[in-house]
Amino acid sequence: MNILKPASWKLVLLITALFAVAGIAGILHHELWLDEAHHFLLARDSTSISEMAFNARYEGHPLLWNVLLFALTRFSSNPFGMQVLNLVIATIGVIIFLRFSPFSVLNKLLIVFGYFIFYEYTIISRNYSLVFLLLSIVCALYPERKKHFLLLSVALAFLAQTHLFAAIIAGGFVLLLAFEFLFSNERIVNFTFIAGFFLVLLSFTLVIIQAIPPADHFLYAYDSDPYLSYKRIGKAFSVLWKGLVPLPDYTSDQPWNSNRVIAISKTFAIIPAFLAWFIPLIMLGKRKSVLVFFYFVGLCLVAFIYFSPLMVSARHCGFFFLLLLASLWISPCFPHLSYPFKFFPAFTRFSQRIEKPLFQSLLMLQCFASFYMYSCDWKRPFSNGKNVVEWLKKNIEPGKIILVNDHFSGPPISAYLGKKVYYAENNAEGSFCKWNTNPFMISNDTLLQRISRLVNDSPEKSICVVTNKPLIISHGVETNARLLITFQGALVQAENYWIYELSGNAKQQE
Repeated sequence: MNILKPASWKLVLLITALFAVAGIAGILHHELWLDEAHHFLLARDSTSISEMAFNARYEGHPLLWNVLLFALTRFSSNPFGMQVLNLVIATIGVIIFLRFSPFSVLNKLLIVFGYFIFYEYTIISRNYSLVFLLLSIVCALYPERKKHFLLLSVALAFLAQTHLFAAIIAGGFVLLLAFEFLFSNERIVNFTFIAGFFLVLLSFTLVIIQAIPPADHFLYAYDSDPYLSYKRIGKAFSVLWKGLVPLPDYTSDQPWNSNRVIAISKTFAIIPAFLAWFIPLIMLGKRKSVLVFFYFVGLCLVAFIYFSPLMVSARHCGFFFLLLLASLWISPCFPHLSYPFKFFPAFTRFSQRIEKPLFQSLLMLQCFASFYMYSCDWKRPFSNGKNVVEWLKKNIEPGKIILVNDHFSGPPISAYLGKKVYYAENNAEGSFCKWNTNPFMISNDTLLQRISRLVNDSPEKSICVVTNKPLIISHGVETNARLLITFQGALVQAENYWIYELSGNAKQQE
């Protein structure tokens, strides 16, 4: 790996053009789901940055992505603008990665078209493309860290503002820099170093303030597994495997966020999940400082996942892949150990033999996973929210009340509809989700009672109900339901929809 000679601009621009074209085609065939639409609505329906920060208090995430969306939604309320913004950010990240990373051309191609960089973080519009962009900037600046220390500090400060996991990685970089500074023969304390560390410290302080959600967050109600339970341990220590081998369960009707090996047997999956922790040892063993950096940051991420109520998804596991890429990127900046495992020479020889083919095999698996999910997203709706709104606009009068249940299914409807909808859980109009435990979920009977009151108060004596599960009309409820249409086949199970017309005065319809 050569850290001195950047890749040629012709090659960079060619691969970037392919990435951008495939990305444009991908977002044109990708429908926003809950998480994407939720953050868009947080920005769209907040009148100020301070109001948005208050509305986002349940997120547990820093607000850089939301601030960008807030600026975007001052000009347009079209959610496609968010997808274009995310693609632009990812494309800039790809340019920096292709130009300055020390990987071979083939590996660069496999990485940028791999599952996380291309599909999970580009086609799906969240804050993760920002993570990739800023992490690439950090790694590109790292070889000249003494010369560009203030710029590196600014990049680390912004990286920490993208995601809580990114803040942990940024913290690992700060500790690595501090370690180098303390044990260097050239300890120079000047304004640049003081300003850089102060800026990063300020950023971390903001992250801590934003990261602690209110005590009534709904996740706390689901965090009931004992600390020594198989479920909690498996959740935390399988993340590296899922991050390095994100192979979707291609036999499932909902392959997104799945893992084929774990789907076959959770018990058997313990073996590859355990062995995955040796992969960084094989790839980084010759660079002791970087090896310690990877395992320290990786175990910090695992500890957070283990002790927090977080429900882990594929996108979270991707941080371990990004961490490995960053570690490999900066590894040439550190001394090379000829015999890293001097007490185990056989392991040294084994590592040297399989390091490159193992890394390339992982990248090819990720590329396959990316192509598979990209094709699934092309053929099927990721969410049916957009299809529902297109139907509503053609078939429902503009003034009719549109009630959405449950809360999870509402944001895509509101985002594409361009206005707020009526949420049964909150018994009020809304758009983005409020992740508080109560009244986050309501019973079927409570839902029907609220619908009945709305029907009786409605001038048309009927309302339109959009729900992500069939309605069950209880005995004695004076509300008549007529199923209008269903939308099935979404890649996200919770975003299949049933649309009803409910009336209170008409006779029961068949």
